[in-house]
Amino acid sequence: MVRMLGNNLHIQVVGLNFKTAPLNIRESVQKDLDSESFFAKIGQNKGFHGAVLLKTCNRIELYTHCDSGKQLDDVFSSYGVEEKMMYRKNDQDAIEHLFMVASSLDSMVIGEPQILGQVKQAYDYAKTYHFISPLLDKVFQQAFRVAKKIRNETKIGDYSISLSSIAVELTHEFFEDLGQKEVLIVGAGEMAEIAALQFQKKQVQNLWIMNRTYDHAVSLAKKTNGIPLFLEHLCEKVAEVDILLTSTGANELLLTSEQIKQYIADRKHRPLLCIDLSVPRNLDPSIHQIEDVYVYDIDDLQTVVDKHVEIRQSEALEAQALVKNELSHFVSMLHLPSISDTIQKIRDKVEPVCEQELRRIQTQLSLSKEQLEILKKSFVHFAEKLLLNPVMYIQETKNQEDRNLRIDEVRNVFLVDKEGS
Repeated sequence: MVRMLGNNLHIQVVGLNFKTAPLNIRESVQKDLDSESFFAKIGQNKGFHGAVLLKTCNRIELYTHCDSGKQLDDVFSSYGVEEKMMYRKNDQDAIEHLFMVASSLDSMVIGEPQILGQVKQAYDYAKTYHFISPLLDKVFQQAFRVAKKIRNETKIGDYSISLSSIAVELTHEFFEDLGQKEVLIVGAGEMAEIAALQFQKKQVQNLWIMNRTYDHAVSLAKKTNGIPLFLEHLCEKVAEVDILLTSTGANELLLTSEQIKQYIADRKHRPLLCIDLSVPRNLDPSIHQIEDVYVYDIDDLQTVVDKHVEIRQSEALEAQALVKNELSHFVSMLHLPSISDTIQKIRDKVEPVCEQELRRIQTQLSLSKEQLEILKKSFVHFAEKLLLNPVMYIQETKNQEDRNLRIDEVRNVFLVDKEGS
């Protein structure tokens, strides 16, 4: 029998994030890593029972359920990622990491709400392609419950600010009054919508919305009192606005340095602030070299996070303690099927022996129906008492590793899983 988190099966996570790998490395992986072909590659490796690939602007993580000793050493190496930029966690540490990620306790902005939706999308994708094992399913479902519990039972979300909100706050370092400023947002997803709503609250003069799908731009413009535009007018509009914010899923640059140079010559030193929330980046980093043009990418916002966001440490500590408690309880529950399965298999071996002995006694003694029934009950009680000692032996230790070893010992003594026994 192969147990969920025993010596034979493992949960692993290997990944890189904003703490370990620079933006250029993360965006390189994002550009080249196709989820469908990536799953197909993993599926060719024997001993892997399921995987979930999480890709966000700040992290790329692969969670796997695999046999002991199995490890995808080249998960990200083919994308130019050095070993020192990656982290690996196994079993309980991997599950705890997922709980922390889903609960936004491992985010650039602690408490930001978007990450839980992104984890759910990664889970749904793996499920759609039938590449999520029953154990991974349990682990991710529990991560969602833990994240919801932290959101409901702590105030960690009360002190959070999204990256989009921080990006809008950044504009005040350049422009004291946004009431006379023109803003262009490229993108219509969740981060773009949050930014648009924030700019709307600032009562900017005009808010322009562009997107590859024009209908999406129209939809967001309606929500935010913005003005929709076709994406092909990007260069001309950039020449007119004061602030450009991009947040799309495009894998290529939407605006290069050469394109901007052609259109901003007549701005007469009027500053242009560009904020790129996309990974891969939508704006050519060399745009920053153009006079009076300022470009911030998602990693640059970390310094703004440090300056503008103060999370109450007590709330973060309370949430982390809750994760620890939920983790301990969940891992204990994962091991219970191993115990019950072991006892059931021992019972399956004991019952035929009891029945055989009953038949032998019945042929040697003339027993009435009532006497035979009493004897059967005695054998059942005997079997239950026989099983009581191994159960107590397994359960008297709280250490999971020791419990796994004891389960193995009991199974060996009773020849569980031995062929022909």
